[in-house]
Amino acid sequence: MRYVTIILLLFFLSFPINSNANQDGSDILAEKFLVVTKQKDQNSKLLDMLKTQISQQINKHSRAKNLNENKRKLLEKYSNKMTNILVEELSWEKIKGNHVKIIKSIYSDEELRSLIQFFESELGQLYINKQQIAMQKLGESSQIFMQNVMRRIQALEQEMKSEFDK
Repeated sequence: MRYVTIILLLFFLSFPINSNANQDGSDILAEKFLVVTKQKDQNSKLLDMLKTQISQQINKHSRAKNLNENKRKLLEKYSNKMTNILVEELSWEKIKGNHVKIIKSIYSDEELRSLIQFFESELGQLYINKQQIAMQKLGESSQIFMQNVMRRIQALEQEMKSEFDK
């Protein structure tokens, strides 16, 4: 009787493991895809860019308003808190699981194997490296356009405000 109980227990314990075996394989493929496409590096670059933007905005505000030392320190304190929130919420460790889930929902295991094979090739790595450069240049270009958009919107806000104040 004792052996039957142990065998049944082992059977039921192994059942969920077997049902998740394919899922674990898919997770491994999705994670490998993220590695060969250098998504962690992309995430790190995005975080660096966002931290730089926050720092630039804080510096811009502190210069524009001629803040005294106490207010400048307060602004710096909150800038550091904002940066910490970014780092915590957008850290690779925190978002990786979601990325894996998304990749698994988009690609089949066979598609992932083929993509991984391509991205591990010399041509695939060339594509990834050039794509990163292209995305950086496109991002810089977009910032210039957004600065123009923001300048025009701010001018429009001033115009609207003056008409409202009449």
